[in-house]
Amino acid sequence: MAQLIWNDIGSHLFESGIDRGVLYIPGASGVPWNGLTGVDEKPSGASVSAYYMDGVRYATVVSSEEYAATLQAFYSPVEFDQCDGSLDLGYGFFAEHQARKSFGLSYRTRLGNDIDGSDYAYKIHIVYNAWATPSERAYKTIGADADIDSLSWDLQASPVSYSGIRPTAHFVLDATQAPESDVAALEEILYGSPSTNPRLPEPTEIISILAANNRLNVFDNGDGTYIVAGKGVTNNKNGSFSINDQNLIDHGNGSFTVSSQA
Repeated sequence: MAQLIWNDIGSHLFESGIDRGVLYIPGASGVPWNGLTGVDEKPSGASVSAYYMDGVRYATVVSSEEYAATLQAFYSPVEFDQCDGSLDLGYGFFAEHQARKSFGLSYRTRLGNDIDGSDYAYKIHIVYNAWATPSERAYKTIGADADIDSLSWDLQASPVSYSGIRPTAHFVLDATQAPESDVAALEEILYGSPSTNPRLPEPTEIISILAANNRLNVFDNGDGTYIVAGKGVTNNKNGSFSINDQNLIDHGNGSFTVSSQA
């Protein structure tokens, strides 16, 4: 049993800021989205429909939810032109209002607390099969005060399928709930390395990276003792070990039982 504690030191969490935007064009390496200033997520759907029988609510049905957002930036990568309906005819001459292409997107949102401020942690957002719809642009004369025009695009996305969940186009990795090695492995794929180009991995590949850390690794010391390593594993001073605070009972025949009893 545990008693609730409010306002404990380090528990004042908040989200603030966005950074590391990356654009992924199918068949090409990812490119940084410099100038990305905001992603206003506004999912559509999830409407509730009530059905009645004999004057009593018989069932409640919730419709599917879909990813939608408004992306804001000071500028967009040249690779994004084809996603914005702009076709390069050569020599810097572009034809507007052309067929648009889908793209992938990743960005980080910052997590903060009362100890580390906004440098506490972050979440990595990954969006698949996004489409940019035409958006309004206003060009104004330069006056006494110089302002930078902010561009925006409305985004919609086609969901991808993954076993066990509803199809979705939006996935989020919370860096506070994943091992640093797994986060680093995913970032190396998303952002590239000296030997690899940045790319957008499929959800199944991301899950395989995260799942690998859930395996239990048993190391034989050669003297009848063992060291067990893995997520949630604690090696106790008496030679035993536990997984997520659950003790393992050795039956002496190569089998174990997980028990909450000491």
